[in-house]
Amino acid sequence: MAIAIVVGFVLCWVPWKIIESLMAFTGDSGFSCGFHIYRAIGWVIVDAYCAINPVICFAFSGNYRQDLKRLFKCSGAMRV
Repeated sequence: MAIAIVVGFVLCWVPWKIIESLMAFTGDSGFSCGFHIYRAIGWVIVDAYCAINPVICFAFSGNYRQDLKRLFKCSGAMRV
């Protein structure tokens, strides 16, 4: 599970770090429209990591699945 989390982290953050490095060394004015689209997509991927991480935990850990099911059962019982 730890390997899957690290791989997910790297796949989500490396594109954004490449974009940041390019912008830091060259400035913002010399890039085409396509680069700015790539930048927006990179930011969406970074944000998606927040959703991907719990999915990885859910897929690889039986304890996580059981506790999550128990949490949803408790939250449903508390509604009136």
